[in-house]
Amino acid sequence: MNISKLTLFVLSFLMLSCAHNLNKSSTIDPTLEAHQAIRVDSELFDNLKKIAYNDDCLNENSVCLDFIYPVTLFVFDEDDVYLYTSTIRKNEEFRNLLGTLNVNFTISMNFPIIKTIESGEISTIHNKKELKAALYN
Repeated sequence: MNISKLTLFVLSFLMLSCAHNLNKSSTIDPTLEAHQAIRVDSELFDNLKKIAYNDDCLNENSVCLDFIYPVTLFVFDEDDVYLYTSTIRKNEEFRNLLGTLNVNFTISMNFPIIKTIESGEISTIHNKKELKAALYN
């Protein structure tokens, strides 16, 4: 009888532990990414969209961005309420998502992003501030 109680206790403990770990690893708190938010109606978003559609660097002043896939995007509505998470696995998916977002929405993306210009120079972009600098320099 003591063995069955011990077994029941151990099994209960293991099930609760596993359930706790699953919840911890699968929960994404998109509010943590809000400080990196990019408004869909912003110049930054427009420039990001242009680059997403530009597969080739047309001239030496073009900025090319190669994304490290998968890229996770968090989408927020006009009230900055989290709507959904989208995991982008290739350029075409990124273009499709950018092209379908409501003009009042915001996105937030994970970093790093690799920036490459036609000369072959490569660097890593770690946050929204560095992304702006890469697009406007």
